[in-house]
Amino acid sequence: MKTKRKFKIVDKRKFNRFIIVSILLLTIFIYGIMALMTKNKVKSMEIKNEDYIIVYSGDTLWHIAQKSSRKEEDLRKVVYGIKKANGLRSSNIYPGQVLFIPNN
Repeated sequence: MKTKRKFKIVDKRKFNRFIIVSILLLTIFIYGIMALMTKNKVKSMEIKNEDYIIVYSGDTLWHIAQKSSRKEEDLRKVVYGIKKANGLRSSNIYPGQVLFIPNN
């Protein structure tokens, strides 16, 4: 039969210091993780006058260009701008893809 070990606090000051330092380190660690997680959110909030869209089934670059351009704009230039802004080599886009739509 196993007996349970009981621990006895020999020096209360050292024990209290250990607890305080542990809580401080844990707090710093948690705030560090939270800062890393919110870093991308802050960057995305700084973007102004720019649009992102999610590609749905049946969408084409031509239709997206039509929706996002002014009437007097050449749609070929708008499609080229979207491709260039998103690093696309072809006009193939896929559902769920997020595209940046530059404002000219």
